[in-house]
Amino acid sequence: MPQQKLENKSNRHKKLIGTIEKCLLLYKEKNVDVVSIEQIRGWINDNYRNGISKRRLSVFLYRRPQFKLQKKCRWKNSNTFETWWSLGDLEKEPEIDKHPHWIDVPLTDEDE
Repeated sequence: MPQQKLENKSNRHKKLIGTIEKCLLLYKEKNVDVVSIEQIRGWINDNYRNGISKRRLSVFLYRRPQFKLQKKCRWKNSNTFETWWSLGDLEKEPEIDKHPHWIDVPLTDEDE
């Protein structure tokens, strides 16, 4: 019985993970290697009936090894964060076009 429980837990969110991967692959086809969490969330909300919250999406992105955090920024004078993600590791440093009010936050070992 415990083995069956483990299998169910690993397959539990397979569809949602596949949806996030599909989003990142579609952006990659357009030669966009790094996508912000808001772009991913917007794509999922536009293309799927149920949508997803930013908090729930970030949990999946941080916990799955196929998604790699590329950059993290904080809006000046606020507690609002934005993260940029890729599907797998990139060979070179990505060019991320961000608003001048975003301040880079150094990535820690915990983030990566």
